Amino acid sequence: MRQSIFIFLSCLLITFTSLGLCYEKAVSDEEDITIKEITPFPYCSISHKGPYSDIPEVISILMYNSRNQNVFPAGPIFGIFHNVPGVTKPADLQWEVGFIVSAPIMARDPLEVKEWNHTLVVSTIYVGSYEESEQIYQDIFQWMEDNDYIQSGPIMEIFLDVPSETSGAQERKTEIWVPCRKK
Repeated sequence: MRQSIFIFLSCLLITFTSLGLCYEKAVSDEEDITIKEITPFPYCSISHKGPYSDIPEVISILMYNSRNQNVFPAGPIFGIFHNVPGVTKPADLQWEVGFIVSAPIMARDPLEVKEWNHTLVVSTIYVGSYEESEQIYQDIFQWMEDNDYIQSGPIMEIFLDVPSETSGAQERKTEIWVPCRKK
């Protein structure tokens, strides 16, 4: 059962990663960290409270339930993080994993249908292990400070590859979005 879920998840990630996120538009000349305008979009997710080490298990639950409910991704899988590690104990971290859906859908528990309404985000592509991403967040928040932006919503990490298919954790690609507004 777990193997079929993993194969299904891998195929979906490969398929939808190649589609990209067609609703974004860069509006900055910065090469590494940019401002993007995002068109609001519906998504399906599962909310979770606990350590980030639970993410693979929650993704499996998301994919199993979405397949059983005929809810299909229209983009790559992502995580939305509602509080800050280091400040919040791992057991109290609140986050969700999900994917974009292209049409209004009905979903049953544990799936939730929500709307991403943050239209301006600071964005960058991070390549490396998830456990070593602290520096990129420091860079993002420094860039925001230097450019007079403040955070205005939860952070989104869009998983741009299938971790099991990269040759190592150091090659994983993640697009990071921090909703923002001018100070």
